[in-house]
Amino acid sequence: MPTRCWLMVRAAALSVCLTAPAALAQTPPKPLPPAPPEVMEPPTEHPSPPTDPSTDGAQPKEPLTKELKEGEGVLEPPRGVDPGIEKKPPEDFEGKTPVIPPPGEPGGQPDVQPK
Repeated sequence: MPTRCWLMVRAAALSVCLTAPAALAQTPPKPLPPAPPEVMEPPTEHPSPPTDPSTDGAQPKEPLTKELKEGEGVLEPPRGVDPGIEKKPPEDFEGKTPVIPPPGEPGGQPDVQPK
């Protein structure tokens, strides 16, 4: 019986000896970042978006939805912002864009079945 107790003490001592180096080899935990201040200061900048330079800081005269409705969904840039940027398409461009007819239509592939 004393040998059995002695065997358990040896096993416990051996397990402590084997696990202690592994526990000591771990890196220490990183320090926590500093806590935020209890009272937050408001931002110093104005939260509104910057004004559009083409409007000279003035607010738009009419809502964008009205402008979209009148222009049939097309918004045009203001005139005279950069007149040199305008470029016309080449004269021989007309008719170069191919029109691909859908399957089953005249000129389309008759053997393709749409999903």
